[in-house]
Amino acid sequence: MKKFIAAAVLAGMATVAFAQSNQVDVANLFVASDLTAAYPTTAAKGGLLSQKNSSNDTTVTYTYTAKLDDQNTVKGGAILDLYVPFVSGTDTAYQSQYAGYVAPFAQYQGFGVDAKATFPVIFYNPTDTKNMASAVNSAANYNAFKYGPVLKGSTNTYNPNNTAVMVANYQKVIYKYSFDKSFWVSGGWEADLSVVPTLWVADVIPQVSVAYGPAQLDTKVDFYNTYSDNVSARFTQTYLEPKLTYDLGSVGVSGLKPYVVGRYSLATTQGSYTNASQAWHDSRVQPGVAYTLTVKDVGTFGADASIRFNKIDNDATANKGFDASPYGDFRLNVTYSVKF
Repeated sequence: MKKFIAAAVLAGMATVAFAQSNQVDVANLFVASDLTAAYPTTAAKGGLLSQKNSSNDTTVTYTYTAKLDDQNTVKGGAILDLYVPFVSGTDTAYQSQYAGYVAPFAQYQGFGVDAKATFPVIFYNPTDTKNMASAVNSAANYNAFKYGPVLKGSTNTYNPNNTAVMVANYQKVIYKYSFDKSFWVSGGWEADLSVVPTLWVADVIPQVSVAYGPAQLDTKVDFYNTYSDNVSARFTQTYLEPKLTYDLGSVGVSGLKPYVVGRYSLATTQGSYTNASQAWHDSRVQPGVAYTLTVKDVGTFGADASIRFNKIDNDATANKGFDASPYGDFRLNVTYSVKF
């Protein structure tokens, strides 16, 4: 009897030590672009950010979690992302456009460290075969450069029309230190690399976060090595991106978190914007609110609504495709998560 009890205890400990779970997360991001109609409506003048480029982005993530012990957890799974821009009017250049990726990933969490690596296999439909050498300037290829820094490659002459499938790498490493339950700091980085057909570091984003009570401040420095917003030539771009979030659960409104996130252009090697007077040329501010609700035995539902005010420099004297008047995008991200 004692042996039986001992065996049962050991089996129970093993079950706890190697606790396993599955999780599915679904997210759908809808973007209504250029609400203020700051951009011209024609494709020639509208650049890549005209009203034609409202979009829908659906992501499904499967995660398998194995808790090795009280300190160490490993995760693995895959992400499926599908991006579809909406077509406006009779502009055939935008028809049959899509982009997306399938990304296996692995993740480790333990001793304050959270490290994740994914390997997106990116696919897209480049339809403008006549203008692919300057694809970023081509309205028909807006969707292909949803993953602009990675897809651009390491040279100015790289032609994405040579292939509709590319392989990349995304990595994120964060270390978090908690002073107590309501006060913690974290730091780390994330980065994107193009792997196939060109090995290239596309962006590196160091970041620091601090939370005290219901308030949280996240600060990132975004360094893009192949940033491709609306120019065909490669250049570097650096932004400061702070985000302030306040959890209203502290005043009895559980699950509701208003926030504001900004982006300020620190430096660029793009020739048109190297003088100090145009430091705000690609800066923005984005207020929003996020809400989550967990229903027992059903899952967790979430919604995040925001308005992104772009190009807040109000410089409408130069090229409309890049230096336009301020305009606003409405963004709604609806999520659902379930564990089993």
